[in-house]
Amino acid sequence: MKADSSPNESASRSDLFDSLLRSATVVLYFSPDSARSIALDAIEQLRTDQLDTRIRFLNLVGTSHHLQANYSDALGYYHDALSYSLQLKDSTRTANLYNNIGIAHLNTGNYKDAYDYFLQALNKYESLDQPRNISSTRNNIGLLFRELNNSDRALENFRLAREGFTIAGDSVGITATLNNIGSVFVKDNQLDEALGYFHEASILATHSANTFGLSVAHQGMATVYQQQDSLEKAVFHFQQTISIADKIRQPFVKANAFIGLSNIYMHENQHLKALNYAEDALQIAINIKNRVLEYECYQTLSEIHERTGNYQEGLDYHKRFHQLKEELLNQTIVHQVHNLELSSLSQTNQLQQLELERKELAISKKNNLLWFAVLVFILAITGLYFIYLNHRNRQRVKLQQTIIELTEKKSHAAVEAEIQERKRIGQELHDGLGQLLSVAGLNVSVLQKKKDIAEPRRTELLNAVMRSVDEAFSEVRNISHNL
Repeated sequence: MKADSSPNESASRSDLFDSLLRSATVVLYFSPDSARSIALDAIEQLRTDQLDTRIRFLNLVGTSHHLQANYSDALGYYHDALSYSLQLKDSTRTANLYNNIGIAHLNTGNYKDAYDYFLQALNKYESLDQPRNISSTRNNIGLLFRELNNSDRALENFRLAREGFTIAGDSVGITATLNNIGSVFVKDNQLDEALGYFHEASILATHSANTFGLSVAHQGMATVYQQQDSLEKAVFHFQQTISIADKIRQPFVKANAFIGLSNIYMHENQHLKALNYAEDALQIAINIKNRVLEYECYQTLSEIHERTGNYQEGLDYHKRFHQLKEELLNQTIVHQVHNLELSSLSQTNQLQQLELERKELAISKKNNLLWFAVLVFILAITGLYFIYLNHRNRQRVKLQQTIIELTEKKSHAAVEAEIQERKRIGQELHDGLGQLLSVAGLNVSVLQKKKDIAEPRRTELLNAVMRSVDEAFSEVRNISHNL
């Protein structure tokens, strides 16, 4: 089968398996073998990754064995489904399977394991906050205490279940608990109370079109009337049960009603009618392969033949009754051993699951530490980068301040140099050029004041003036050159 099938092909296959599951469910109660055959064929066609669908078919196969009282095989398939459910981590399906396994143990008389599985289912449902399923499990726990003849605990759980079903608005569940409460009062021989609950259940079942619940209520009322020796009423309600069982195709319910009628007619010494009903019940038991129902039929047939004086036939049926009952008793022991093996396997699977979860947690912790280290490294690098940027910025500011200070110093030095240069030039002008011009001025003043100076002297003074002027020009040139 191709793993890379198109979405259309996958949808088509899903529809096919849903159709097969519906078909198997329809025939489950009146033909468990046919339902099982459909389911097993479907399982063969499933891909390994279709775990949810596989769980549903395995559960159906287990139920088919359960209906035939093959509890060992039923438990095997239930546990197979449970292993896949745990693998898939589907809490609701896991809780449903705990419930089914608990019921199988209840039917084999393995009450301790039944109670353990019911409690596991109850805890799951409570954690998932599923009131209807919680009530259903409470109902099953009530059935367990009923079998243990602990009426108080049975009624306590049935009433809790009834309250839960009432809150959930589940009329089918309410009807079931009413019938079960009635059955407790039947065991306690409180027949009037029992009849009241069966009557209430029948009214509710009629209003809600719950035909199965109605058949159980009629059978309960028939049992009460039979114990009260109101045989006509008992026959009427057994007949009503048979009529409903035919409509809803529930052969097991029908066979139980046949046994009830057989017992009534046997005690009324209408042995032919009793025999016919018992044989009809036996045929149904053989057809649906329900061994518990079968040995109950053998017991009834044995008693009928004994009453009619057919002792050999009675003895043969009595032997079959004891042989089958012994087989079932031995099977119960095998169930308990098998359950220990399955429980051990289940615990091993759970330990493996816990080990896988532990490893996943360790890997998750390592990944978290790695991500934390990476985050710290990134933060450290980012911090160092910001520190570097801050340092570089401060260095830049410091450099700018240094440049400004140097510029200021240069400006100050330039101004100071200019001032000194001016002082120097002034000094040079005063010391050099001033003196020369003063000498020249004196000579010119002499020439101006003394008109009678001799010509040689005049010439000498004029030459002195010219020398002073020339020297003054030379001094000016030197000063200009030194600027």
